Amino acid sequence: MSNLQAALDHKFGVRNGVRIINDVLVEYPGDMPSADDQAQWIAEYNARLAIINQIEALESTATPRRIREMAANPAWMNALDAKIAALRAKLD
Repeated sequence: MSNLQAALDHKFGVRNGVRIINDVLVEYPGDMPSADDQAQWIAEYNARLAIINQIEALESTATPRRIREMAANPAWMNALDAKIAALRAKLD
């Protein structure tokens, strides 16, 4: 299932004159974007969402126990931070 509204909001910000019914763009200010353009925007949004989900999953592994263990051996936390930083760089 695609999320055209979220993809448009992410790509262009909230715009007046946009109307979507059942995930179909029915009104758009200016020229109506092609189906290929819409599919591309949805794919870009879904890719971004997947990266955000990966970041959240990695961040959730930094439990209080792991953070305490980091005092003795910070290698795990440094590796985790590097993975998160690499994923965040893809969002820019």
